[in-house]
Amino acid sequence: ISNSNDDRGLTTALSVGSSKISAIYGSIHSDSIDFEVTPEILA
Repeated sequence: ISNSNDDRGLTTALSVGSSKISAIYGSIHSDSIDFEVTPEILA
């Protein structure tokens, strides 16, 4: 996942579930976010 200016990240899920994501750069720590993968719904 990239968080560069004007850039978007891409993730690939391997299964349904949830996780917290955060970043550390040197002594700087970001807040964490909840990341959830839900079952696919075909329309």
